[in-house]
Amino acid sequence: LTIEAKILKRIAADLSARSIDYVFCVIPPYAAAIGGHDEVNDWFQRECGARGYRCVNLLESLLKLPVSERRKLYFPLDRHWTSAGHEFGARTLRSHYHEGKHGSPGMFLGSDK
Repeated sequence: LTIEAKILKRIAADLSARSIDYVFCVIPPYAAAIGGHDEVNDWFQRECGARGYRCVNLLESLLKLPVSERRKLYFPLDRHWTSAGHEFGARTLRSHYHEGKHGSPGMFLGSDK
């Protein structure tokens, strides 16, 4: 296993041992959000799939937005997520829970009842 795969394995094992519901995700870098591809995201999706880890592909969801909307999710200089980016991530994770893909929503995701 690569060191990255070992880290994922350790995190998953530690959370499972504590009966903590979890899902992995990677925040897509700006270049991937605009260009549509990211090797790290590809690796992460393959690794999670191969090991049976629950994973949300934020890049896949992000690419459904128009490029002009994607740009608004990142700051122009340092390329970290803006508050709109964080809202997008939370909505995406929440929708995966509400669609039944990853169990029930955790308290950190709130509720849209």
